Amino acid sequence: MWRRFAQPSNEGTVDGGASAPPPTVAAVTLFEGLVSTAAPLAERMRPRNLDEVVGQRELTDPAGTLRRALASGQPHSLILWGPPGCGKTTIAQAIARESAAAFESLNAVTDGIADLRKIVARATERRAMGQMTILFIDEIARWSKSQQDALLPHVENGTITLLGATTEHPGHEIVRALRSRLKIYPLTPLSDDDLREVIERALADPERGLGGAHTLSEPALARLLVHADGDARSALNALQDAATTKPQGGEIDEQHLVGALGSRPGTYSRKDEYYAIISALIKSIRGSDTDASLYWLARLKHGGADPKVIARRLIVAAGEEIGTAAPGAIAVANSAFDAVERVGAPECWIPLAAVTATSRSHPRAGRPTTASRRPRRSSRPRRPTRCRRTCATRAPPWTSNSVTAAATCTRPSPAATGSSSCRTRCAAPGSISPRARVATASRAGGRGRRAGRTGTRARTARSGRPRSCRPWRRRGGS
Repeated sequence: MWRRFAQPSNEGTVDGGASAPPPTVAAVTLFEGLVSTAAPLAERMRPRNLDEVVGQRELTDPAGTLRRALASGQPHSLILWGPPGCGKTTIAQAIARESAAAFESLNAVTDGIADLRKIVARATERRAMGQMTILFIDEIARWSKSQQDALLPHVENGTITLLGATTEHPGHEIVRALRSRLKIYPLTPLSDDDLREVIERALADPERGLGGAHTLSEPALARLLVHADGDARSALNALQDAATTKPQGGEIDEQHLVGALGSRPGTYSRKDEYYAIISALIKSIRGSDTDASLYWLARLKHGGADPKVIARRLIVAAGEEIGTAAPGAIAVANSAFDAVERVGAPECWIPLAAVTATSRSHPRAGRPTTASRRPRRSSRPRRPTRCRRTCATRAPPWTSNSVTAAATCTRPSPAATGSSSCRTRCAAPGSISPRARVATASRAGGRGRRAGRTGTRARTARSGRPRSCRPWRRRGGS
């Protein structure tokens, strides 16, 4: 790593000959100055502080949480999660420059626990002298769970302040114990305006950029923005390749740019963004938006999705979103699946696009989905309820009479007393005697377990109900 080639510090030795804890931020800056002329354009144009960072205004805002923590001299551990080229490494290095802490760096692909132990040893020595240590781990999600667990005690006691960067979802790839000890900042792809500012800055910068020797035509700039798709590194690398085709300088038109761009593969991750795009396709069909549906279908095709998976999702969407409003929609979606199996890629995407556009035009009816998710009451055995007035019980669902079954009672009939029907669930205040209501209230009021049991027995004795009128209970259960 580059930190191993940094110039050592002049602080002498520690503990009888052990080298002092390099590298410091000054050593990092010196090394970057030595290699800046041979570095790629994207590396040379990397912002040197948070004020030069383009985009990610939630992090770079002077009134934000991160800038306030840096101003107070107490940076906190965090993980920067976002797609490539959005500024994760840049922000981490800018945080290290704006703080007084020493900066260490690891790459989860090439470094392991042995390198971490060396850094922790140096950080412990710095902490004894009153200096903090910031550890940046690039692609931290590549570490296994045991390697991530090795960070827990050092992050917990503050020996190191962890700055992690990952393109994978932290909820899937970062252990839960480590997530609870830091904050996660999601980063978004750069907008077209942000990318335009990055490109213009690289064209005009005389020290680190192209120095104004080249210009970019408007059609070429629009083509470059589409190709970059929010990735600043990709945009600057393509600009540098296009500039090498015209060493004498001048305007870079679209023809020169296309030759330097090459092809760009799909831009989604199979673990999270892949499923998010499929969900966006279904929601676009639900919202009757043809352009959005075809756009997300094209994203899936460009990313290399399996056409059979898309065909199955269209069948589900036909039954879930359209339902009974257009019964032929399911048959149309099923025919698209047959076309995928018979035709194959890439021609099978044509019938898939046709079915997607057709599904958008159908009316909506969500009754099949509601009916399939609604639990059937008769399929769940439950304890029958008892009417408080006349002891009407609700029979188990597997008996012949699944509605109600009135138990034999010695009390007068409802018609003779003028009360309400006993074959309904009497929950009204008038369907229970005053004494029984007082006993129930005393039990609910929390006057003790014994008082509640006494009130229940007294109410049963006063009502004169036989034991056969008690609620039915399943054997071995409540």
